Amino acid sequence: LVQYIKFLLEYTGEEYVDKLYEFGPAPDYDKSQWLKEKFEMGLELPNVIQLKFQLPYYIDGDVKLTQSVAILRHIARKHNLLAKTDADIAKADMLEYEAMDLRLNFRYVCGPDFESQKGSYIKETAEPKLAQLSSVLGSNDWFLGTNISYVDFFLYESLYCIHELTPSSFDKHENLKKFMQRFEGLERIKNYINSDRYVKSPINGPKATFGGK
Repeated sequence: LVQYIKFLLEYTGEEYVDKLYEFGPAPDYDKSQWLKEKFEMGLELPNVIQLKFQLPYYIDGDVKLTQSVAILRHIARKHNLLAKTDADIAKADMLEYEAMDLRLNFRYVCGPDFESQKGSYIKETAEPKLAQLSSVLGSNDWFLGTNISYVDFFLYESLYCIHELTPSSFDKHENLKKFMQRFEGLERIKNYINSDRYVKSPINGPKATFGGK
């Protein structure tokens, strides 16, 4: 849950330090490298329910954030990339949750039962959602119309993950393919993708059966 934030940082020209924490080896995947710092950074809401979680975090001067969507919105707000009209704000809220649901469902299906769940996920979840998003996008360049917004960054990553699993599911949705190509063709995004800063994989955590390496 971080690539779309990095895309937004790159697109807006924000300088940032991409600090990565390493897991220990299987089967325990030791997280002590992160846990020993987690409560020492002045974060207001580090997760205390499940200690292994609460990445990413973002520190911007006096602003210290957890929760990936809060980080995304903060950066977008600074660069005028939030929705502007009441109608677009409502639509962006809806699309934001669609993107989150897509990403979380994808992560879930890529777990230990991946092989047995893959077919039903593609047929019953991925393809119906692609059809819906294709309808919402229509002939627009971006999901809120002619201007790019923060939800495009969120939706791109969710669509990218699905495309990695089942590219043929996009064959009926030329507008979604063009949306992804358009996003990847943005000058700063293209430069980032072609740089050594870009991490193409993994797209899931190390325990994932698909996309974890």
